[in-house]
Amino acid sequence: GVPGNEYFAGTHLNPNTTWWEQSVDFISYLNRCSYLLQQGLFVADMLYYYGDDVPNFVFLKEEYPELGKGYDWDKCSRDVLLQRASVRDKKIILPDGMSYQVLVLAPEEEIDLGVLRKIEELVSAGATVVAPRPLRTSGLSSWPAGDRELTEIADRLWGGIDGTNIRENRYGEGRMIWGKEINEVLAEKGVGSDFSYHSPDPETALDYIHRKSEGDDFYFVVNRYARKGINDFQYRYLTTLPDRYEQVECSFRVSGKVPQLWDPLTGEIKPVILYREENGRTIVPLHLAPEQSMFVVFVEEAQPRHIVSIEKDGLQLFPGGGDMVNEYPFVDSQIDRKGWSMTFREAGAYRIGWSDGKSKVIRVGDVPRSVAIEGSWDVHFDPAWGVPERVVVDDLKSWTEFKDEGIKYY
Repeated sequence: GVPGNEYFAGTHLNPNTTWWEQSVDFISYLNRCSYLLQQGLFVADMLYYYGDDVPNFVFLKEEYPELGKGYDWDKCSRDVLLQRASVRDKKIILPDGMSYQVLVLAPEEEIDLGVLRKIEELVSAGATVVAPRPLRTSGLSSWPAGDRELTEIADRLWGGIDGTNIRENRYGEGRMIWGKEINEVLAEKGVGSDFSYHSPDPETALDYIHRKSEGDDFYFVVNRYARKGINDFQYRYLTTLPDRYEQVECSFRVSGKVPQLWDPLTGEIKPVILYREENGRTIVPLHLAPEQSMFVVFVEEAQPRHIVSIEKDGLQLFPGGGDMVNEYPFVDSQIDRKGWSMTFREAGAYRIGWSDGKSKVIRVGDVPRSVAIEGSWDVHFDPAWGVPERVVVDDLKSWTEFKDEGIKYY
C-alpha cells in the first residue's frame, strides 16, 4: 500500500514507492546502460583461474588489486580451462571470441592434475602463465601416482624458477612466470593499459568497463570520486563528501576510429570534435559531473577533420591542461549539420589546432556574468500527504529545513 515499503538500499521497485512517478529517467538510464553493457564481448587482458576450493565466488573488480588501474580481468573455472581454452597468437582464446594476454593461477599449493596437464599444453602452444609451483595434486583419486606426474610436469614447466633469482622459464612457445608483478609481465608483452586518465587532482577516481562489438568499442566511464583514507563502505554511507566535477583527459587503447559520446542519462549521442591520437591511443577530454557516467564509443568511420589542440593566451589547455575544474568544461565544442561551434566561458585569445595542420585564433571578449534570480518562489505539494498545497518562500532550500513538519517530512 501507499506510501510503500522502502528498504534503505533502494531495492524495492514497485508502483507504491513515493518516487515511482518520477522514476522514468532513472529506469531509462539503467535500461541504456544494461543494453550497451551486453553488446559484443568483454575486454580483459588477464584470465584468473580461481582454483578448486569450496566455496568459490566471483567477486568485484577490486578483488585482484595487484593488477594496475586501467587493466581488467576475468575469472574462469576448471571446466572453462579444460573444455574451452586454447592458444592463438600467444593469447588464450575461448570459442566465443574472448581472448586474454596472461593466465594467472590462484597461489595454492595444490592443483587439479587435469588442470596442470592443460596448463602444460597451453604454455607449450605459446601461452604466458603466472603461477607458483604446485606441490601436490588436489584430491586422492590419483594418489600417489598423480603426485609423481605432477612433479614431472612441474619440473618441465617451472624449471629452476625460485621466484627471486629465477623468475621465468620458457617452455615450448610459451612462458611460465613466478615472482614478477603482473603489470611487469603485461609491459614485457607490450600491452599498455586499456584505459588511463590525466587529472590535475591526485584524488580523481575514474573507473571503466570496455566491451567490443564487431568493429566498435564501448567504454563505460564513471566518475567514482573517493577521498583517500576511507574505505568503500565509508564512501557509500558518508553524506559529507563534496560533489566533485572532473576535467580529465582520458586515454583509450584504440586508434583509427572516431569517438562519440553516448549519454546513458539522456540517450543523446554527441560527435566528438576535440581529440587526438598518440602512440596507438586516442585521447579524449571529458568533463564529468559528480558520479556521472558516460559511454565513449569508437566507431569505424573515416577520420573527420577535428580539433587536436587548444591554447588560451599561450597556455596549453589540450593536451596536458585541465586544471580549470568547475561545473562547466573550459571549452565546450559541438558539431552539427551547419558545422562546428564552440562555447567559451572566459575571455581570452584561443588558438585552435586542427588535424590537418591548420590553426585558427578566436578572440573572446567579456563573457556575460551570472544573473541572480531574485524574488519569491511558489512551491506546490500534493495535499493528499497532509501538507499545505502551496507555500511561498523567499529563497530555495531543502524541504527538510522547513519548520512545518508536514513539509519537513514530506
